[in-house]
Parts: sequence; structure tokens; C-alpha cells
Amino acid sequence: MDFCRPLLRELVHRAPGIATVEGDILDFPLWAGRDPELIVCMGDTLAHLPGAGSVRDLLRQCYTELVPGGRLILALRDYSREEEGSVIVIPVQRDADRIFLCRLEYDEESVGVTDILYSRVSGSWERSAGEYRKLRITPAFLERELTRTGFRIEDTTVGEGHITIIAKKDA
Repeated sequence: MDFCRPLLRELVHRAPGIATVEGDILDFPLWAGRDPELIVCMGDTLAHLPGAGSVRDLLRQCYTELVPGGRLILALRDYSREEEGSVIVIPVQRDADRIFLCRLEYDEESVGVTDILYSRVSGSWERSAGEYRKLRITPAFLERELTRTGFRIEDTTVGEGHITIIAKKDA
């Protein structure tokens, strides 16, 4: 399930047996009734959801859709550790003609993200930027909500700025 058609095409090309759906992950009827054995939610998908209620709804839907014995793997960046009011600038990429920076500004429930790109055009540097918010989701929140939903946590790994949880829907 993804918005990105080229990414989905590449996935099918590399793993022909995988079923894909193009669309919004919160549009549950798009992917209902497929009985998957595995659901993988990676990157910042959860952090981009509108709020904690949407995360809960998604976890419940995953539990409903998985076959008994199926697994849900969640992998996301850990934004839970910085203190409210912290501001961090991360150099993402740099070459002779581009500098890409990411500015993170933490508040209690979310992180304000500003992507800043400097590009050299005809010998001059031009700046472009985009802003958006991400949820601060803690490992404890995910474990609690997964357990409440009915999942059994098989593994939780937190480190190097990432959270990975493997949860199983028991038979």
C-alpha cells in the first residue's frame, strides 16, 4: 500500500508474488479482505498520520486483516527522545551543486520538519524549502496499543534513532 506508483511497480518487478495497492493507507476499504500473512509499515508512515487516533485505527485494521498467525512489522524513526523545544539541523546530502538539510523542531506531541535545499543554478545558490509535521510516537505507545488490539509483541528494538517492532496475531 503506497501512494507512489513507480515504487509499487518496482516492488512487483522484484517480487512478482507480492500484491500491492495504490492509495491512502487510511482508506481501509481499498485493502480490506485480502488476508495477508504479513503487513510491513516502514519509514515514517506512522509519523505522517494525523494523530494518535489514526495510529490506533491503523493498528486495529492491520489486526483485523491479518490471517491468524500473521505478523505486523513496524519500522520508523524514533522522534520520542528529544526534549520539547529542541532544534536540530541534520545534513542529509551534499555535492558540488546541492546541499540538502533537514531542520527538526520538537514540541510535546510532534516534530516540525523543514526540508531545505540549496541548489547551484548558473553559478548562484538558490534556496527552496518545505515544511510539515510528524507525530512523536514512543515505543511504549506502540507496544501498549498493539497489545490492546490483540497482538503479541515478539520483538522490540530501539536504537540508532529507529524503532522496530514485530507483532503477531495469534492463531
